[in-house]
Amino acid sequence: MAIPGGERFMTHRCGFNQAALVATLEAVSFAQVVALSRPERFDLWALASLETWPAMAFNEAALTLLPRPADA
Repeated sequence: MAIPGGERFMTHRCGFNQAALVATLEAVSFAQVVALSRPERFDLWALASLETWPAMAFNEAALTLLPRPADA
């Protein structure tokens, strides 16, 4: 475990949370964005597309590519 071992350079200091990630992706012109955070796993996921997809296709891609929130 690097960080508890004193290797502070391993920390991410970007300050992204789910809302900030979605806002940033939308601000740089992604047409569709969906994001998921799992605080218990300290991870943050997003799927973004520059082009607008049919809703069903985008939802299917999100379900296929993003982890399920209940995954532990």
